[in-house]
Amino acid sequence: TDKPDSFRDMRLRVRPEIKINDKLSLIMRFDALEKLLSSNDSAIVAQNDAENIDFDRAYMRIISPIGLFMIGRQEGITWGTPFADDEADTDRIKYILPVPMGDNKLYIAAVAEKVSEVDKGYEESSKDNDKYYLSGTYVADKYRAGMLVGFYDFNTFQDPSQAKATKDFNAALATYEAAITKAETATYAGAYALSGGNTATAEGARDAEITAAEAAFGAATASSMSTFGTLGQTCSGEVILLTPYFTGKFGPLGITTELDYVTGTIEFDTAAEDKDVTAYAFMFETTFDVGPVTFQAGFATSSGDSDQSDNDIECMGYIAPGVDWEKLFIMFTDYHGMNTTLGGVKGNYVGDGFATYNDTMVDGYQVIYVGADYKLNEKISIAGIVATLKADDTDANVDDDQGVEVDVTLKWKLMDNLEYTATTAYLMAGDYFKTNNNTTDPEDTLALYHKLELTF
Repeated sequence: TDKPDSFRDMRLRVRPEIKINDKLSLIMRFDALEKLLSSNDSAIVAQNDAENIDFDRAYMRIISPIGLFMIGRQEGITWGTPFADDEADTDRIKYILPVPMGDNKLYIAAVAEKVSEVDKGYEESSKDNDKYYLSGTYVADKYRAGMLVGFYDFNTFQDPSQAKATKDFNAALATYEAAITKAETATYAGAYALSGGNTATAEGARDAEITAAEAAFGAATASSMSTFGTLGQTCSGEVILLTPYFTGKFGPLGITTELDYVTGTIEFDTAAEDKDVTAYAFMFETTFDVGPVTFQAGFATSSGDSDQSDNDIECMGYIAPGVDWEKLFIMFTDYHGMNTTLGGVKGNYVGDGFATYNDTMVDGYQVIYVGADYKLNEKISIAGIVATLKADDTDANVDDDQGVEVDVTLKWKLMDNLEYTATTAYLMAGDYFKTNNNTTDPEDTLALYHKLELTF
């Protein structure tokens, strides 16, 4: 409310593929000019484009007699449907074996992934975070179904309470540093001028503000320091992920569903008790074609856990925010920059991504939606969706009603390879987004977004 923002962004994404021979290829991907226009871009400030190219993927694709190998930095955190996916650049070794089964095919895959390399010699050993996956995908003419089993072996991690403590501490630190800077510059200079050049008066005004800032910093970080004292700043965890999915099209009827379930244990570096991890996310959607119109209806949920003080971790959004699903523009995407600021400080369902903290991610959701996609012609289509939103688990004094979101999207293929997309999204905010005093009614949010894409 009262904080409208507008911005422009641009990016050139290049994905060259060097084909060494029929069985060996090198694939790369880099982004260029991915900066906010009119911002302090290096190219604008210093006429220097050195920081405008960012390589994020490079891997080998090897077709061998025993299957396909993909080795290097490549796409990860994607599986089945886009639901619960968070596409990222990952260092991994991936193996795929296709097994013919009549007219259909079964794909067996195995992945070893390095999430973060933390080991640094003898003193920092066994600190890495790794993932391992094994999956099977059955592909038929009208449908595909798959099952993935993952094992997360994390040795340097933060549980939600540690992540919240870190976030709160950093916010308090930023406020403190800003207050100190103000005291030493603006306050000192102002007091010096008002006193007619009296240094003692200026120093007194400065020191008073510094003392107040130090007291405020201590009060603001008391809870965070208590958490660190009890749990430490990091933990280790072993978690198993189970993810079956199904998607198919049977004449005019389409069915898509996916379940993501995790279970495991978090151990702390201190004497604190272990925490059990049990969380899930589930989605079911059906579509039906009637001439140029495709109707859709669906339900999605992600388990929440508003109580960070107990010995259970049940918030699926913390482990798998699912930013790739993008079912609703305001609540499920990160294009608009409100991921952590929507509703003041609550944010939306995806926040800043995996293992970050904001209330809405941790509280989970239950979403029911209906929509329709009308294809006017071969070049233009209009889609609309309406969804009711509620949190899965909240504090006793917080309402779970998050409101209703309505989105309308226009897609226009201006010419071959050139597409224009425009989205209008409106969130009729529920009482979940009330301010901390729980008395002020939340304001609605309107988002307007459009983009022009050239793809070849």
